Amino acid sequence: MSTASNPKPKSGAEARHRSKFGEAPGPPTIEGIPGNQARAVRSIDDESHDMKLFPAETSLVVAGAWNPAILTPAWVARHGLGADPETVKVQAFLPAVSGFQVGAPKFGLTEFSYTVAGGSLLLLPAAIDEASLDLLERVLRGVLDQLRHTPLGGLGHNFEFRDEAPEPATVEAFTLARRDLVNHMPAGWAPASTDIAATFANEAGTVLINVQRHFDASGSTIRFNFHHPASTVEEALNLLAGQGGYKRMHENLQFAHRLVRELFGEVINA
Repeated sequence: MSTASNPKPKSGAEARHRSKFGEAPGPPTIEGIPGNQARAVRSIDDESHDMKLFPAETSLVVAGAWNPAILTPAWVARHGLGADPETVKVQAFLPAVSGFQVGAPKFGLTEFSYTVAGGSLLLLPAAIDEASLDLLERVLRGVLDQLRHTPLGGLGHNFEFRDEAPEPATVEAFTLARRDLVNHMPAGWAPASTDIAATFANEAGTVLINVQRHFDASGSTIRFNFHHPASTVEEALNLLAGQGGYKRMHENLQFAHRLVRELFGEVINA
């Protein structure tokens, strides 16, 4: 990406495009997603039409053969944070019971929370800023450094943006995507929701970006999964360090911000 040599003064609307991660120097290098030629120009006073980052869905996830009996809050505090477990406050959030199945608990520490379930270790930040995302990577590096023989399946950065009142141009992309089906459905059937999904790979094939767009009566959602295939701890440690051309988690969030801004216009943190 290039940076303009003579940047123009930022207007009020343009200033709101800035996130905690700084001003985007230019459009992202992903093309071909429906709607990317129809950016909406919105009033800076109309936040109901903003595409907002949904913090609860921001996560760092690692697929692998994890043992919940090892990854206790005390163990994670000691090896992930490098802290004395006696000084770390922990909250346990137990999931709702469904039938005879009980889901995995989520443990909340002051700086982050995590859960181990379904062969994945999921870490969630306490805040959406560069320092908090870097902390997740540091915690995971500490965990992996102690469990170097753990078989892994991949590492991912997940982000979600929502708009409760999408612009007509956004709705039109979903309308076009389902038009052939709508034309062939029997009378009495109406679309309840629409999904548009696409996967992009970098030139080396080492990173996949899975983009899912969803529209229903509650609004529009776009989800990003930056997937990094990794089968060994060494590969994962290189990813977390941003080595070999890989992007850190806060850099991928900045990338997602840029893309959403190009698609929808305004982007703010919820």
